[in-house]
Amino acid sequence: MNKKQLIREVAGRTGFWNCLSKIIVNCCIKTILSELQQGHRISLKDFGAFHIVKSLGRTYFDIQKKEIKKSSAKNIVKFVPYKKFKKQLSTNVVDVHDENDGSIENIITLEPRVFINPAPTPKKLNPNNSSPLSGKQNIGKRCKRKQDVAKHYLAFEGKFLYDKFQGELDHDSFPSVKVPQHDTSILIPKPDKTGTTVGVMEPVLLSSIRKMCQELNNIIVLDNVKLPILNRNYSYRPDVCLYWKERNIYVDIEVDEPYDIVSRKPIHYKGNGDNLRDRYFIRNGWCVIRFAESQIHKNIEGVTNYIKRMLRWLTNDESIKYDEDTLESVERWTYEQAEQMASDNAREHYLNLPDYVSTDDTQTNHVSATYDTERLGFIKPDEDVLPPIEQSKWVSVIDKIAQINCDYCKVLKNDGYQWVYKNKQIKIVSHSGNEFITGKSPLEYELEIPVDEIKDIVPMENLFSEKQWEYNPCMQSEDFYTMREILFNAIANGNPIRIAYDSNNSGYSTRFLSNLVFCRMGATYDAPHIGLGLCTKHGMNSLSHFYAYCSNRKEFRMFAADGRIRELKVLNCEHVYIATEVYERSFAKLIMSIYDNCNGNAFFENVDKILEYMPKRELDSPITQVNLADFHVLNGDIYRAIELYQQKPSGLFLTPSCTWGEACIADVKFFVKLFEEHLKDSSDYYDFNAKKQKQNFEKVLRILTQSPWIQHK
Repeated sequence: MNKKQLIREVAGRTGFWNCLSKIIVNCCIKTILSELQQGHRISLKDFGAFHIVKSLGRTYFDIQKKEIKKSSAKNIVKFVPYKKFKKQLSTNVVDVHDENDGSIENIITLEPRVFINPAPTPKKLNPNNSSPLSGKQNIGKRCKRKQDVAKHYLAFEGKFLYDKFQGELDHDSFPSVKVPQHDTSILIPKPDKTGTTVGVMEPVLLSSIRKMCQELNNIIVLDNVKLPILNRNYSYRPDVCLYWKERNIYVDIEVDEPYDIVSRKPIHYKGNGDNLRDRYFIRNGWCVIRFAESQIHKNIEGVTNYIKRMLRWLTNDESIKYDEDTLESVERWTYEQAEQMASDNAREHYLNLPDYVSTDDTQTNHVSATYDTERLGFIKPDEDVLPPIEQSKWVSVIDKIAQINCDYCKVLKNDGYQWVYKNKQIKIVSHSGNEFITGKSPLEYELEIPVDEIKDIVPMENLFSEKQWEYNPCMQSEDFYTMREILFNAIANGNPIRIAYDSNNSGYSTRFLSNLVFCRMGATYDAPHIGLGLCTKHGMNSLSHFYAYCSNRKEFRMFAADGRIRELKVLNCEHVYIATEVYERSFAKLIMSIYDNCNGNAFFENVDKILEYMPKRELDSPITQVNLADFHVLNGDIYRAIELYQQKPSGLFLTPSCTWGEACIADVKFFVKLFEEHLKDSSDYYDFNAKKQKQNFEKVLRILTQSPWIQHK
């Protein structure tokens, strides 16, 4: 890095103008030089120290004059790094094979920030080259080859055309799919002349994908390509790269193993940094699919079928034919689980390889490595590799709110839910490349909301609504009915409340309550709206107790809905939850778990109330609509159910794993099996007749499977 680049880096990190950054850098250099000239030592905490060391003259032979001479003494500047500085450098250098993040540089160097400039068109990439491994497991020698260090110029071509963005949070299971935001610029890959170690199952996957590409027109495999990394001089290399030129789609397909087969160290575990890599790809217009290695070994046909389903889901291209999803989900492992899997030879077992044996004297392995003696390292990427998400909209909104004379503001989320912040303390923060909005809340809970989930931010002129209640010793029973009605509506609408509460244990105090939950036989936190129907059926007086998150205790507590409440105010916001356990999940739990709890599940009387209070976005969601059709069958209205099942095309993809038709048929089959299991149950549940219900669902199944609505793929 030269001086000009340093000035530019300072400007980029501080937000100062280049001219001001230049003055700062020049001032620092002149100050250091002046102090050293005076013989002073310069000590910078957590960094290091500069000082002068006097070097005595040395004797040397002058070739031109052919005589021995002695050089004069001189002052030499020495730099001594401090312990913390050296520790920070060492933590940024990790082993390539340990992290397995796909980058392929092995030289430790500090490079200047890379600016996005027009770049020459990359050389023609070589698609569909034949692989010398011929689709067999790769258990040969593991090795890494050095790559030439070069400054990258990032070249982009076209925009991502599809609106299927699902956020940037890390995945918890395989397969997983990450998709860019609509209109994201697409980074062009570069040819890779060196390559990296090929995983055990990658040749098998590559061979199957090549066959798939022969079925799908215009989709090819790009061999030996890399994606240059912003602010780095090395690259990410996809395990397999799919390219669809006509639609300008690049897909990085990754094969994740729980541990390295040679070093035995955990890789691809939760929190290991794969998500940083994935976000780099999607922010540069690439899709990412991750499979577990075991899925490829056990069901390679299911893996390639999943890829076809993903492309069909993404593009809605009817020329892509697919089969029913047969790929079983695999839960992503933790670091400790990966260690145990290595100890148990889990990979060796499902790959049908000999067990790894390690003793004090000998180590035996079926796979050898050239890097055991010479470790290859690279600078581990940090958040500065990520292209930033556009924040200007939210920054300007926050600045606008800060100028308004109000104490609170309300964040409206895309899903219809809300949160309340204290106006002067709202801000945007970043964690591992993910941007969140956060700040102080009157509810004494600092909730962080992902920026891409925010619809709007609006000021609150009044924190409290007009719904209020106050205790009076002369009150009649009707007054307590009014209080319980306010509580019921707060539970149904997700309104936080502020109460003055006179507890037998802790005395009189005030507090904010959120996540209000009706409870009769105990609180149900995972579906808080399930108890609404019981309140309605038995009257407001059935609401004797409720649970809520208490701002004083910072935990869920039970409260009595009686004279212990001395004052009650409802906040001027709705659908406010610390943990957003949405209505559609409560509704799904009611429909799919009708035998779980006869008292707490309140089946028929709940449905209308939950639908009444459910946000429209959730009511229109596929989850709710399928469950609503299930409800009509349970209620005996078969033909209304058929209308709801057939309201969408059966081939409409909800996710790569599931189409609308598959979701409907799966639910119907679930109920057929459920009532088969309860045919011998002598007690009816809300007048449910298991035999009659089974016949109804079997009739629905026949109608659906024999109708033109079902698409044969």
